[in-house]
Amino acid sequence: MSPRPASNTPSEHQQLGLPVPAGISLVRREQIPPTAPGVVLPDRLVAGHRGGLSTLLLRTRLPSLGQTGVAVVIAMVARCQDVAAHALKQFEGARAWPERFPGSLTVTFKRPPHRVVDKWRPAYAGDRARITATGPMAHSAVGELAADLSGARQGVVA
Repeated sequence: MSPRPASNTPSEHQQLGLPVPAGISLVRREQIPPTAPGVVLPDRLVAGHRGGLSTLLLRTRLPSLGQTGVAVVIAMVARCQDVAAHALKQFEGARAWPERFPGSLTVTFKRPPHRVVDKWRPAYAGDRARITATGPMAHSAVGELAADLSGARQGVVA
């Protein structure tokens, strides 16, 4: 398993109902370097993420939810974390070599054959694929994908 991440950057724009990608970067206080305000990281952002629109939308949307709304968002994230933990266990059982940072909504696994990729459309790069547990993802869908991963490993048509 990989080391614990130094930060978490959730991109929850779909769950908050925003029309453009937006996210909030959360970093543990003890892991912020002393030169943080002047640190410039390599630009690996999707086009448009540096515009002010997404920041303005987040700044407007989060307070509009109120305490109850924020609690609902926190519950959604907790449910998504549960689905991601379930995916990790299911993919381990399917021998798909999954990995997940603690608390992450993303599970990576060995890239499956084309027939499984065509059916499920996981994001992939090289020999790894990934799913991210979002609001509509259910335990049952994870179980079906795990069955297809297991079947692909055994040579069964998905």
